[in-house]
Amino acid sequence: MQNITSRYERLIVALILATFVVLVAAFSLGPIFEGPDEIGHYRYIRTLKLTHALPDPYTRPGGEYHQAPLYYILMTPVALFLDDGDFPLIEERLNPHIGAAFRVPGNDNKNQFLHTRAEAFPYTGSETALAVHVLRLGSLVMGLGTVVSCYAAFRLLWPDLPALRLVALGFTAFMPQFVYLSSVISNDNLLILLASVSLLLLLRQHIYEPSRKWALLLGGVLGAALLTKLSAGFLVIPVGLSFLLDRRSWRYMPLTLFVMVLIAGWWYLRNLILFGDPTAMSLYFELIPGDVMQPEDFTPAGILSRLAYIYQTFWARFGYDTVPVSTSIYNFYGAITLFVVATLPLSLLRFIRGLREKALALTTIRCTIVTAAFGVAWIVAVLYSSTLARTLIQGRFALPGLAAFAASFALAVDVWSPERFKVAISLFVVLIMGIVARACVIDYFLPAFRVEPVPDTIEDPLYFRYQDTAELIGISPALLSAYPGETTQITLYWRTLKSTDSNLQVYIRSIDEQVVHRQSIPGTGNFPSIDWQDGEMWAETYTIFIPGDAESGSYPLLVNLIDPVTGRELVASDRNGVSSMPLVGHVKIGD
Repeated sequence: MQNITSRYERLIVALILATFVVLVAAFSLGPIFEGPDEIGHYRYIRTLKLTHALPDPYTRPGGEYHQAPLYYILMTPVALFLDDGDFPLIEERLNPHIGAAFRVPGNDNKNQFLHTRAEAFPYTGSETALAVHVLRLGSLVMGLGTVVSCYAAFRLLWPDLPALRLVALGFTAFMPQFVYLSSVISNDNLLILLASVSLLLLLRQHIYEPSRKWALLLGGVLGAALLTKLSAGFLVIPVGLSFLLDRRSWRYMPLTLFVMVLIAGWWYLRNLILFGDPTAMSLYFELIPGDVMQPEDFTPAGILSRLAYIYQTFWARFGYDTVPVSTSIYNFYGAITLFVVATLPLSLLRFIRGLREKALALTTIRCTIVTAAFGVAWIVAVLYSSTLARTLIQGRFALPGLAAFAASFALAVDVWSPERFKVAISLFVVLIMGIVARACVIDYFLPAFRVEPVPDTIEDPLYFRYQDTAELIGISPALLSAYPGETTQITLYWRTLKSTDSNLQVYIRSIDEQVVHRQSIPGTGNFPSIDWQDGEMWAETYTIFIPGDAESGSYPLLVNLIDPVTGRELVASDRNGVSSMPLVGHVKIGD
């Protein structure tokens, strides 16, 4: 395969877009308010809906009320037709044990909120759940718009190279963190779309004659971006360079700036009047001073830790940043990162050779430089924000540069692809990217919020009845073995007797010594007792961390159910109804 017809390219593009929509829809089936700051974004929309005014950031420090308003203004008309009477109840159901196994894939307390079956599809049991999932459709539309805009940019970059376009499109559409963000309520989606459109407009300006029409449109897009999120200011790097490279556009620069200021200027003027700072960043630090980076955060170990976290949250870390994927998938994206970085010198040499031989058109040179600057701008944005506050250490903040990163990847694949196999390799790469993205949602994200089923055969059956509420019917394994500083896992098997009015907690502990100490909402946070129905069974697998100073020995393990309202442990009894200590097994530390 050496070439591909326009007809088949259109077919492949349509298939990629359809797969993107399916993947986003699958991610969106996750529970509500488990996206990064999703409940904060929803509160902003809800406040606009109820008060018809911008929210006061002082009323909710650490929320999203300091954000620029365009995304929320666009979503509010949809929210006007949606009720959410149960929202006050849902927002109070915080999971007190979120992040107990932060670094481990699985379903061990990955949820920020406790969810009930009322929130499940088709969302008829919860007005808020229905409202959130409808608003998430707006994110899907914005994500699809981003993919289409990026593809249009790739067609401008490589009008005669369909293999390059398809690889870049596959990278864009199947980049897991971008697909995930497109499934939740977040102003990042609008910024990513507007940034991608801005790159498209810059490229058009170089390929075609600059005009008043395109200057107006570019100013509108830049103004909208600045009215969406403060980090849009980093677009000054590619936009400024683009104007410098093309003298034809200089006469239109004042028009672009005028439209941009006309759209977004009022917001920054408002911030200056109200808070004494047009960016309102001082307000952000005032409201959450504990989040500000400190000198001790800039040690070599701290910097390496932040870089690792930026890497994960750029590629694939979901939920409230609590759902990682497997090491093998991170290694896969690590290999892609190293592949692109290692190939950049070769791509640069190819570019320089084209300059020397005058084989590259002037528009090609300009478009390449602008696209590279576009990607660099968002890398700078992430590195800069990570020096300001701990919660700003997020790789996903680089996603507005997705088009440039996809183009870099496509060029790297092209460098190493034999001419006669370019199309075949391109299609294979797109397929692999899609398969890995599918694994992220099906094998890691959705299971993180599901209750484990009970197997047909329980390895170590037990029987403890906790009053008239639940029965502990098994454990696996009954004997845990670990060394100090290690982690191990234990699985409990339960059967419900009835629901409760309070959220009971499971308490696993070793007798006397605090070698093992784990508390959790049942179902590792996914099956609160207020949602139980008679006769239901489930399994729950806990990650147990053994303290580094634990002494060697064998420690008996107890499992209790605790009523957090009264603080008392439920009385356990055996099959004969006799009260007994719920001793379920042992943990062996050391040899």
